[in-house]
Amino acid sequence: MFKKYWPLIFVVAAPYLCFFMALDMNGSFIVFGLFLLYLVRLAALAVSGLTALSCVMKERGAREVLAVNMTVKLLQIPAYLLIFVCGVANLLFILTAYVALNMLVTDLFTVAATGLMGTAGVIRAKNEGRIDGFTAIILGVLQFVFVADVVAAIIAFVKAKRG
Repeated sequence: MFKKYWPLIFVVAAPYLCFFMALDMNGSFIVFGLFLLYLVRLAALAVSGLTALSCVMKERGAREVLAVNMTVKLLQIPAYLLIFVCGVANLLFILTAYVALNMLVTDLFTVAATGLMGTAGVIRAKNEGRIDGFTAIILGVLQFVFVADVVAAIIAFVKAKRG
């Protein structure tokens, strides 16, 4: 099932790439790294948008998209923890505000990218009758809330699998 979702590697890779860029304190990788990070962010949004669109257009089932969305979000948890630690270190040592801002923007991009897929999966599950309307609204909104998105992805997958 996951073979056709290999382009979602861009969504998973974005926060990890941001973390490795933050570790490059001497700046030898910064110009190429920023360019690469911007490309990965755009690719992540494009791939997740296309995945969401294919789900809404009934080319992919709700359980399938929700399972992939949940997997992507769970794979990103270690990166978010590393970014948090690096961000705290930047604040403590007053290295640069730019590094912290770049990490925040990357986090927002990845939450938006996975939120698109999650919301599309929830809409599809509602249309398939697996999730009721009120639950679909709540789970759809929570797909865009940091930390709550992981819990909402798990709940949506479990509800779609049972329904």
